Amino acid sequence: MAGRINYPLGVRGYQVAAVQKLCEGVDAVYGSAVQGDFIEFGTGWGTTAGVLAQAMAACDLSWPADWAERHGVKQGRELYLLDSSDGLPTAEHEADANMPHVQSGYRNRGVGKALDPHQLMGQCAQHLPSERICQCSYS
Repeated sequence: MAGRINYPLGVRGYQVAAVQKLCEGVDAVYGSAVQGDFIEFGTGWGTTAGVLAQAMAACDLSWPADWAERHGVKQGRELYLLDSSDGLPTAEHEADANMPHVQSGYRNRGVGKALDPHQLMGQCAQHLPSERICQCSYS
């Protein structure tokens, strides 16, 4: 078992327990030798992406250097960040349009548009090498 990981705590807008659970999930993926990379759909302010990057970096340091090789998993997992960079779309389906938060105007087209790709990369690259961070756009 790896040593205790210093997880990021008190992240903007998130309860400490939620951040801790996300980090523990990343650690469980590493510890269980699950194949594959990490992906986030919709990055908003980049808070979750930053926590994922920090947790991945912590796991890279805390698990033995030969862990991935011994268990046949990819070394240097990548973090895929997918976002339209346009915020939320227009609520076109009747069920969506009738939701109270849409009716009130709280959730309109463009809401959630936050960090541009350069800012998001900078936030995540504080923890992971930029070559392990893959930004993709979708519409």
